[in-house]
Amino acid sequence: MLNRTIIGATLFVVASLLSSSNASAQDAGTATLREPVTVMGITAPSERLKLAIPVPGIVLERKVRAGDVVKKDQVLLQLDDRIEQKALDSLNKEAKSTYQVAAAAADLELRVVQLERKEKMLQQMVVGLSEVEEARLQVKIGKIRQDLQTQELEIKNIERDRQELKVGMMVLKSPIDGEVEAIDVGPGEWADPQKPEGLVTVVKNNPLWVEVHLPTAQAQSLDRKRPLVVTTVGDTKGVEAKIIFVTPRADAASGTQMIRLEMPNANNRASGLQVNVTLPENVAAVAEGR
Repeated sequence: MLNRTIIGATLFVVASLLSSSNASAQDAGTATLREPVTVMGITAPSERLKLAIPVPGIVLERKVRAGDVVKKDQVLLQLDDRIEQKALDSLNKEAKSTYQVAAAAADLELRVVQLERKEKMLQQMVVGLSEVEEARLQVKIGKIRQDLQTQELEIKNIERDRQELKVGMMVLKSPIDGEVEAIDVGPGEWADPQKPEGLVTVVKNNPLWVEVHLPTAQAQSLDRKRPLVVTTVGDTKGVEAKIIFVTPRADAASGTQMIRLEMPNANNRASGLQVNVTLPENVAAVAEGR
């Protein structure tokens, strides 16, 4: 009877050990097959510009429409600049004219010659000192006139350059490669530079920004030099995106921080879409308490 009891106890211990070993193996297998932790993010344009023309005027021509892909420095709108262009042509001619400066220089040269002649005549006692002093004053007056004409020409050049800038401001160009999101004015309409929403909105979707909100503890655990994998909803393959910004101020109400990623977008997908951001194991473990 005693032998049976000992054998039964031994078998029970062995069974318990085997059961414990199998449970550990199952846990290890579960850990190995653990699904990666992802969080939802939203894509946004890397640039979104509301463009305006700094001078008021009537739109002469609209060069693009909403949805058009544009290049940097491409013309979007042209105001009616015909009057301003005529004024520029006139100022340009005046700025290039050197006749007044040349005339003042020739007049000064004549006065210098007359002074030299009278100084010789004074040595010969032909003229008096007063005539020489008068000639010297005439030379000074000639120099002043020459300087005045030179300054006037410089002022005309400045006025020409200013008018040229004004004419240039009557053309709205895209400062970036992108796509026209909206254009709110057309030919014949008044372009108001004070319009808060601007005249043309241009967005740049390559690269895209991805904005995701993480609990502060997770945000602090991120390695900012390590890219995260972003997968667009419906896709099976993700894209690496680098961390470009972590908001320095956490939201106390939600206990989160905003993380901004920069993701290449060669296919020019629209912004504003939901994406899944895969967290590194160490960051995911923070939330799970591992």
